[in-house]
Amino acid sequence: MVKMVSLSELAYSKLAQKKGKNMSFSDVILQLLDENKGKVDISEFAGILKSKSKELDKIKIEVLKERRRNIGRKIG
Repeated sequence: MVKMVSLSELAYSKLAQKKGKNMSFSDVILQLLDENKGKVDISEFAGILKSKSKELDKIKIEVLKERRRNIGRKIG
């Protein structure tokens, strides 16, 4: 089954750049969709720890203390 889709000039030109000689635009779109499969949009995590500010402050203090203890320490 074939479906018609409208694209802006910019979208068309970007798809055309990705398209190989023996590829259809459908192939390009499917390839791009498969490349992003399973990837997580990092923006979904923005602000997720906002309600944990007290715990985060405690962690920051502990990290700073540990860093101070390890200044000048040789690793390896």
